[in-house]
Amino acid sequence: MGIYEKLAKMTKKFDGSEPAPLSAEDKIKGRKAAKQAKREEKRDKKEVKNLAAKSMDVSNWTNAVLSGADARFSGRVEENVDDKLAAATVGLVTYDQLKAQKELLVNGKEIAAEEAKRKAEEKEVTDRKAKKQKAAKSKATLSFDQEDDDE
Repeated sequence: MGIYEKLAKMTKKFDGSEPAPLSAEDKIKGRKAAKQAKREEKRDKKEVKNLAAKSMDVSNWTNAVLSGADARFSGRVEENVDDKLAAATVGLVTYDQLKAQKELLVNGKEIAAEEAKRKAEEKEVTDRKAKKQKAAKSKATLSFDQEDDDE
């Protein structure tokens, strides 16, 4: 019993009326559509299997982790003061020791920021000096040869 016959029986059950008989052409179209749907379903299942096999492959997972594509395994770029304080203090410490350690870390961060600013300013000054020297050198260089003026 085909799909259309089952459909006809179900329609008859619910409607109580007899459905119109299908022509041979309609039956052929229906069979072709059913075959096409089965082919697509098989293709989709095959794609899912391939994707599952690929995702379960150890070498692909390892390559993804090593290349850094997986953000779950990447480290933090910048630690805040509390993280540094937790790493610096180990074991039981008094409140005064903790406070002193935190102060050192905060001051160290400020000092590092000041030092970076100072280095940037020094680099800017040296760049300006180099630019001035290059400009002076290009001004001093003549664009024509003096020995060619012997006419």
